[in-house]
Amino acid sequence: AVVSTQSTGAFYSLGAVVTSYSCHVLTGDHRLSFLDDSHRVMVGVAVYALGQLTNLYHHVLLAGLRPAGSFRYVIPTGGLFSLVVCPQYFGELLSWLGFAVAAHCYGAYLCYIPMIVYLCSRAHHTHRWYATKFDNYPDTSTQKIWPLIY
Repeated sequence: AVVSTQSTGAFYSLGAVVTSYSCHVLTGDHRLSFLDDSHRVMVGVAVYALGQLTNLYHHVLLAGLRPAGSFRYVIPTGGLFSLVVCPQYFGELLSWLGFAVAAHCYGAYLCYIPMIVYLCSRAHHTHRWYATKFDNYPDTSTQKIWPLIY
């Protein structure tokens, strides 16, 4: 599980570099202006890294939920699982946001919108599944993907 998580992180990192290159070099300088380039890139990379670490940490927690050979479902605990159903998706959304800030082009921000819709939908369905699968699931007190928001 850790190897596949590392592969996923490497895939997204490479995707971020290729997309950023295409935004700036291949299509011209279609950027927004709100921060000095060096500060914007530092903020974007920091948010991206925080998102990837959040995603990785919660995937490690998910991978360690059951003992070897067990197929019983359990409610995840630890990390941000006390606040949201799918903190790994929250981490992924942070990464996409960091990428958009660092890339600083309209296309990168437009890529972020479908990811929000897709991952919020998956988190919503996971939330519903947990509520039907577990009698003791805290259906009303746990957010789906965004701590304290949704």
